Amino acid sequence: MCDAAKNSKRFNLLMDAYGDPTSCGEKLSMPTEQTFQYFFETASDLIAMIDKYGNLIHMNKSCAETLGYTKAELIGVHITHILGETSKQKHISRFHELIKMGKIDFESIWLTKNGNEIFGDQRVVAIYDSHGQFAGAMGVFRDITMRKLAEKALKKREAELNATNKALEEMNIALRVLLKRRDEDKKELEEKVLSNIKQLVEPYLEDLRMTELNKAQRIYIDILEQNLRGIISSFTLNLTSTYLNFSPTEIRVSNLIKQGRTTKEMAELMKVSEKAISFHRQNIRKKMNLIKKKINLKSYLQIQM
Repeated sequence: MCDAAKNSKRFNLLMDAYGDPTSCGEKLSMPTEQTFQYFFETASDLIAMIDKYGNLIHMNKSCAETLGYTKAELIGVHITHILGETSKQKHISRFHELIKMGKIDFESIWLTKNGNEIFGDQRVVAIYDSHGQFAGAMGVFRDITMRKLAEKALKKREAELNATNKALEEMNIALRVLLKRRDEDKKELEEKVLSNIKQLVEPYLEDLRMTELNKAQRIYIDILEQNLRGIISSFTLNLTSTYLNFSPTEIRVSNLIKQGRTTKEMAELMKVSEKAISFHRQNIRKKMNLIKKKINLKSYLQIQM
């Protein structure tokens, strides 16, 4: 093959790898051997040629220097020697596609002499002999390592942010649970305080008021009751326990029932008739929605109050 034909073939291969050989509609003139060689050697992209067996037979200066080799070290080396592990598999799987289609584009990873990875966009065009048989290929490799590293860093940062957000969500959930528990504990404490006052204090104040007291003693009882109401007034708005709608007498009867006192014993302690105690017991069952239910009042009160 004459030099002009060789130049034309090389030029056409480069144009296949880089793009349309025309600019602004003007026909490009055929380059000389020197023009081709200058263009080939000064290209910033990595350019390499392999034979039909995959052995490197030619490469530009940028290719050898970027990979950390001399050209002499790379000539005759199989292309897989400079490919990363994942790219080796891709090269093998797409080699037949290249022979059939004549041109393929894909991302690949090349390895430098010291083992560093270089990520790149690669375009490979097939070379055929005069009989149309596959004779080799030429590839142009554009370094996109910085872009890949930036994408990797971005993904890592996104993963860190997602992990942080998840941790914050879990902390918020835990905080809401703690706040709910605190409110429940507060409500429970308020109910206990109010219950104790109504069960253990108010009934006896009522009994005390029924005794013979002088004026000063009655004033002290009034002050005591007012102070107690002041203590429990902030509780009653938020409390919903069943006993809150009990009268002082019903609360006292409930407390005695919980203690296991009989109707007769309660009547004697409270200085009322047994019929009155039965009346209060019935009211308690009614307020606790236990009418016509076979539920032991003592056991129920011990659970509820």
